[in-house]
Amino acid sequence: MTEMSTDNTSVSKLKAMLRRKMLTGDELTRHVAELRGTNDRLVAVVGGSMIDGALEGKLQKLMIPLDSKSKYNAVFGHPGPLSSFSSKIVLAHALGLIDNNIRRNADYIREIRNAFAHSIKPIRFATPEVAAVCRLLVFRAQTEAKLKRAGLRRRFLLAVVDTGQAIWGRGTLAK
Repeated sequence: MTEMSTDNTSVSKLKAMLRRKMLTGDELTRHVAELRGTNDRLVAVVGGSMIDGALEGKLQKLMIPLDSKSKYNAVFGHPGPLSSFSSKIVLAHALGLIDNNIRRNADYIREIRNAFAHSIKPIRFATPEVAAVCRLLVFRAQTEAKLKRAGLRRRFLLAVVDTGQAIWGRGTLAK
């Protein structure tokens, strides 16, 4: 086996790992522990990926089964029509799978995720521009009580949880 074919196999396995959107119980436990850490950039990027994955899963439920890697990549892989987070938000909203509040939160989460993912400057949830967008997020009624003492990172995480649950039809977001 040549070095190039080994490289391609490794990259293929990495891409396959990224396509798997559901977490096992153990992975979810490790995931939550990681998000409770102190790295704001990690929280923003992973939180955004969670909402991206939830939208992808919701859209896949409407589709015929994408039983091969090539079919999956044609739709969700780059440069497929649903390869971007924003395209998933737009389509889910256009199909009535998510309401205006969920769409708005998903867009805010996407913008925050992009700021953390693409900024080469040090960035935190306390960065004024990020903080301003965090304050625009809306929540389920039962989450409102938790917000009184919540810092901006916790506010973002609660928005990710509420938005993800609302995407899957487990509640609505207040306006």
